[in-house]
This record gives sequence, structure tokens and C-alpha cells, in this order.
Amino acid sequence: MAFVNDGFEVSITLGGIDDSTQTRTYQLTSADYAEAVTDTTTILGLLAAVSDGAVKGYSITARSVQDAYNRPAVATAERGDAAIVSGEIAGNPLKSWSFSVPYPKVDIFLATAGRNYNVVDIADAALIAYKNIWGVGGQAEISDGEVAGNIVSGKRA
Repeated sequence: MAFVNDGFEVSITLGGIDDSTQTRTYQLTSADYAEAVTDTTTILGLLAAVSDGAVKGYSITARSVQDAYNRPAVATAERGDAAIVSGEIAGNPLKSWSFSVPYPKVDIFLATAGRNYNVVDIADAALIAYKNIWGVGGQAEISDGEVAGNIVSGKRA
């Protein structure tokens, strides 16, 4: 199994006079990233000819798919559950943020049955490592350069 390229798409966000926004996503026929940039420029020009909205920004994305996808074999990946986790913003414990874990493993909860079945174990090492994607030196930011601090709580949703 491997992830293989499945093409490119561009999402363009336009703004209106009332500060409303609308986003449109286009599945591109581009063979590579350079062509995706060229195709995006073409789409922006054609869109400007039919829309009064002002382009606020766009993003070009390379799509990848699993070439030999197999469904998960565990029942916890069946219902579409998620763990909703809340935490502090680093450097400002008065601000908070939240993230979700899709199809959470039973290991990140306090119990596999009973009273704590729906309570996230905020000290779980794998959960903390996942939260650190948004932490200091992580791979992503929450918004405006903010990063994740301590996990405060979490529950199954």
C-alpha cells in the first residue's frame, strides 16, 4: 500500500461588500504543480469575468489516495465517533482551543467500559504527541501563530 498522486485542486475564496465569503473548489486536470499554478491563473481570470466578488485568497492542493485501501478491522472505527479535546493556548491559559480525533483508539480514554468510557485520558502519551502537532516547534499552528498548551479535558462525541 502506498499513497499515490490523485491530481490537484484549487480552493478560491471570494469576499463580498458585506464581508461575507464564498469558497469554490475546482478539481484541476493539471499534470504537475507548475501546470496547476497556470490553470489556477486561468480560472482566476475567468472567474473575475463573471463574479463581482473580490478574491481574498486561494490554495492549491495536491491530492493523494491510498492505492490499496482496506477498511479498518476494529469496531471503534465503525460509528464515526470522535474525541473532542480542549486545551490552553501556550502562554495564555485564559484562552482555549479544541481539536478532534476521528475514530479514536480506546487507549486514549480512561476506561473501555463504564463510567469513564467517554472521558479522554488527558495524560495519554499518544494524545499529547498528537496535540503537539500544534505545539511549540510543531507542524501546524492554531491561528495567528498561536500554539497549543496543556490539554484540559476531553470527551467522546
